[in-house]
Amino acid sequence: MLPNVIVIGAMKCGTSSLHRYLDAHPNIAMTKKKEIDFFIDRKNWTKGQAWYEAQFDELLSQDSKIEIVGESSPNYTMFPTFEGVPQRMAAMVPDAKLIYVVRDPIERIKSHYQHQWYDGRKSQTLEQVLQTPERKHYISTSRYYQQIEQFLSYYKPNQLLVLTVEQLKSDRDATMQRVFEFLGVDSTISVANLAAEFHRTSDKVRVSGPLSFLQSKSATGAKFRQTVRAIVPKIWIKKMGQLLTKKPDVELSHETLTALKEDLAEDASKLREFSGLSLDTWSV
Repeated sequence: MLPNVIVIGAMKCGTSSLHRYLDAHPNIAMTKKKEIDFFIDRKNWTKGQAWYEAQFDELLSQDSKIEIVGESSPNYTMFPTFEGVPQRMAAMVPDAKLIYVVRDPIERIKSHYQHQWYDGRKSQTLEQVLQTPERKHYISTSRYYQQIEQFLSYYKPNQLLVLTVEQLKSDRDATMQRVFEFLGVDSTISVANLAAEFHRTSDKVRVSGPLSFLQSKSATGAKFRQTVRAIVPKIWIKKMGQLLTKKPDVELSHETLTALKEDLAEDASKLREFSGLSLDTWSV
């Protein structure tokens, strides 16, 4: 079995939440593991079609009411960091429907940086990171129409649904109804978990100094965390983490912010024209 819906991104645009909302519908089953990354040659493409199909076969065995099976991999819209994704995808699942979630491009860049910072992959401020060659990667991932263009050479426009994080936050029920209509399943069903948001950057912590071992990837660090989770209520762990954690520096100078807006303005205009969305709350 191959998927008939793929959430293609974008990174830090609510794809984890959307994945869960879709999976809560009785006629939809999403992969247990998010971010399959199959169509990326540097990741799982070499594992072959049989491996990919196996990710969905187990979903169908669970319930005969399932009509839609899918996956969510934000890395699919990181051109040119990852090239060739639409070609590979169209060769295998040409009839799939694609969902692309976007947000204010500059806010996405900030969240992208925060995600990497909390994971320990960044130590510089965002201002400093944007003075390095990695700036191109951050900007390209926020050039949403540029990403869409890669798919339009292989997929019809009516196979692609563009949503915004702002829509998901301000009117989640109506937005998910639109998604369900796009997928052709019962849109009158109200799924149970729409009040929740998943994998939020704001929930992450990064402890520094002598207490940094709390987040260590060593066996000792893992054992310590396992013990703490077993005896300490989750809400207390979250509060302790928020008290101990450092905060990433996402402040941008006027010059850097102006340059970002200039780099993103044309793409945002093309996205508005393609999607029909006003995007009037965006900074670009």
